[in-house]
Amino acid sequence: MSLALRGIHPKLIPNFTLISPVALRTVSARHNSRHPTLSCQSSSSSPLPANSQMEKYTRPPAQFPPVSPHRSSVQGTTAEIEEWLREDGHRAWGFVIYRSTYQNQAAWDEFMRRLLANTTEMLEYDAGLDLLDNLALTVFDNPDQFDNATTAMVRDHFKQWAATMDEEEQGPIYIPKHLRIPGSQRYKYCIQVTQEALESALADDCEKKQMGFVYIIQAKWQEYSPYVDGERLEEEEEAIEGCTLEDVGWMKVPFESLMPVIWCYLRPQWAWDVEYHRPPDMSCYP
Repeated sequence: MSLALRGIHPKLIPNFTLISPVALRTVSARHNSRHPTLSCQSSSSSPLPANSQMEKYTRPPAQFPPVSPHRSSVQGTTAEIEEWLREDGHRAWGFVIYRSTYQNQAAWDEFMRRLLANTTEMLEYDAGLDLLDNLALTVFDNPDQFDNATTAMVRDHFKQWAATMDEEEQGPIYIPKHLRIPGSQRYKYCIQVTQEALESALADDCEKKQMGFVYIIQAKWQEYSPYVDGERLEEEEEAIEGCTLEDVGWMKVPFESLMPVIWCYLRPQWAWDVEYHRPPDMSCYP
């Protein structure tokens, strides 16, 4: 999708490169050299977390402890998460997750275990394990409503949920509205896990053609006209769920980098325009 259609001036966009599955594996290898315990083979070796442990991350965020920023900016993603919680007046961070496959409960439990394990490893790398106290793993898990749901169905539900959940979920916000910086990723994007995504995330073959992935859905997306002043600025693409636009409002992102890396990359208002890559290709995060 052209920057003109998105209303973004090219000079405001930092350099960003979207790369092939082969290059993605190279990035993953570099990442695992810094985080060796995140390799494909080791990620399935730990036992599933006890239900009581998972409940820690699924209880209402209003019960979470407040965050008092104390990190240096050199501490990377953890310092950013901490600062954004303060800016938003929030107690909780983390993507809302929609489960759209119900074939295998054990596989789903393993997916959630790996998600928590990956997040823990990355927070530990940046000395941010205390931020696990503020991680909210909110999961919509209803087969009658979400089994094989389209991204449009998930988006519609998420938009309705997010419209009222900012203050309701986070508890009283003591920062005056005119001083808040809008844009918590928690209410702008959600994650959808399809059967294809689940299988990719749990596959142990590090030489597979594509890294494990999930879908990330932009809440505010809506269909747009590919024409500006009568001139078509983008080609008609192959239909995805009936949409032939370049930007279909969702993309595949690497599962292992979901939180905190992708969470942090999606903070800026212009993030979607920079990071987006049309499915079936995957957006890559360093």
